[in-house]
Amino acid sequence: ADMLKMKLPLSLDKFESELKKTYEKLGEKDAFLRVIVTRGVGEVELHPQSCKKQSYIILGKKLHDWGEDSYKKGIKLGIVSVLRNDPGALDPRIKSGNYLNNVLANIEAKERGFDEGIMCNKEGFITEGTNFNIFMVSGETIYTPALESGILEGITRAIVIRILKENNMNIA
Repeated sequence: ADMLKMKLPLSLDKFESELKKTYEKLGEKDAFLRVIVTRGVGEVELHPQSCKKQSYIILGKKLHDWGEDSYKKGIKLGIVSVLRNDPGALDPRIKSGNYLNNVLANIEAKERGFDEGIMCNKEGFITEGTNFNIFMVSGETIYTPALESGILEGITRAIVIRILKENNMNIA
């Protein structure tokens, strides 16, 4: 919101409260919650300051269950031709609703018989999946693409890294 010169419609504490209420109403142990902040009602133009009051939506659903077989045998992943957005064109620190390249990458993955796709940056380095972070284990070290590769500095990735460090695991 700051990078788009938008004010949040609620304080972070109030958002946390609203997320907890939504989670409780879902009644699911494992849930997916998404907060969407919009610039609100106003003139149809590009600049977000044309709207005086931002609004928000909280979406919630049961977390996707891949099924026991997927956890035992794994899923099919494939590197797709759709590239991760270049940081020079779209700053990955901006968490936006622009998932077009992820959607196109997912479509390609499914058409090629994969469960999910893996995207690379323009240099050819693996960045992230169509809907997930990448972690790889080699020996005693766990690797994940660097933020500089053009990935979103997301909450899930940060939590996994924190847990790994708290458990004295090697993360690179």
